[in-house]
Amino acid sequence: MQELVFAGDSLIEYYDWAARFPQHRVHNQGWSGAVAELVAEAGDR
Repeated sequence: MQELVFAGDSLIEYYDWAARFPQHRVHNQGWSGAVAELVAEAGDR
């Protein structure tokens, strides 16, 4: 089973990615108010 990671703003946070990709293990790293700089910084950790 492949893993998918979605990172971004509220559009990512509130979408049901697991339902869209049931054959994958999905990790939703979206949060409201996120901007590209914050997402990029979080990805570096």
